[in-house]
Amino acid sequence: MLGHMASRATAMRMLALDVTIAEIVPALRETGIEPILLKGHAVAAWLYADPNERDCCDIDLLVPADRHRKAETVLATHGFVHTLAGADPREDAPHASTWKRDAAPPATIDLHRRLNIPTRAGVDPYTELRGDADVLDIAGVSVTVPSPAALALTTSLHALHHGPDVERPRMEVARAIDQVDRPTWEAAARLARRLGVGSEMAAGLELAGGRALAQELGLPRATSYGTRLRAAGASNQARRIAWVVEGEPTWPRRMRRAAALVFPTPSYLRYVDPLARRGRRGLWAAYLRRPFRLAVRLPRSLADHLRVAAPALGGGLRGAVWGERALRIARRQLRGGGLDHVRLPDPPAVAPGVLRGVRWALAHERHSCLERAVVRRTWHLAQGDDRRVVIGISQAGEPFGAHAWLEGDRDGAGLQELHRWP
Repeated sequence: MLGHMASRATAMRMLALDVTIAEIVPALRETGIEPILLKGHAVAAWLYADPNERDCCDIDLLVPADRHRKAETVLATHGFVHTLAGADPREDAPHASTWKRDAAPPATIDLHRRLNIPTRAGVDPYTELRGDADVLDIAGVSVTVPSPAALALTTSLHALHHGPDVERPRMEVARAIDQVDRPTWEAAARLARRLGVGSEMAAGLELAGGRALAQELGLPRATSYGTRLRAAGASNQARRIAWVVEGEPTWPRRMRRAAALVFPTPSYLRYVDPLARRGRRGLWAAYLRRPFRLAVRLPRSLADHLRVAAPALGGGLRGAVWGERALRIARRQLRGGGLDHVRLPDPPAVAPGVLRGVRWALAHERHSCLERAVVRRTWHLAQGDDRRVVIGISQAGEPFGAHAWLEGDRDGAGLQELHRWP
């Protein structure tokens, strides 16, 4: 009896989502916005023999970032309310805004301006996913959905976004590993590289036992601290601490962001704390108890950071030691015979913290630009990236200056090239 009631509730919820999609997608198109349906029905039709086997709780729509505000207006005109209306924009999720409608048919829409994992600056996820998108019929409406390759990528990123403690995203990645052919995975890896999320895709695959596949696809291991926090299942508070530290360039701004985390806007507090929804007194009580609730969770947050950072400390030390040694050897060899006599030791394998240690060693002012360039070339060459050293001088009519850099560096702009090595 209970199972029949649960299945009936699931069917009613899916019907409400179908009706909502058939209502909102044409409304967005009327304003010139072509939404892409992420996850949900798209994954159900892609991975499941019976799409009804996958229960959906909300609707995820990706729209162009520059049309996101316009799309929000469309949702508002159809009775949806922003769950964080009145909150500071920085308190909203950076990748999407959540809109909810209680009137029939009730539904929740996550309106994405980008993917749930940050992509490379200057590359538009919407454009990349729209390029080879497919079409799915939902309640008589043709809806744009990602291609199989894009779904393989976004499913992996979804698993990383939720970490090891949420089962269904990981199980869907495992299902995809078993069902999806190799050319599709290779296309997904190429898309990940274009978006700059190759290591994040690898981390999502590894959460579902797909490390061998990630290695076969040539995806790099995750070195980003935020990515490793997600993959380790760190608490939301631990990830917010990293967000405070990494999200602002200076400590005064970090302290202001930390204060906003402890004492958020009333709209945000009402969203996360039921006590704050009980009128004015409940709101004040929620503000009073929030620092204590955060303090109770702090030991676990610090333990999460220590668990993730410990391997990086050793990697950072290895990277710094190699960088300092390579710089000293480069100086000696350059003085003894020039560039053709430079033979540097092999760098350590890429691991958490190693690159940061190398950068720390290279940041010291006592080394010349040429010494740093040849050491950086050795590092990049070990990663399969053959970048030559370029030597140049200032243009005629300008104060004399000389500089060495690597191909692709911006600091060589405006200089007259004299020599490339090798």
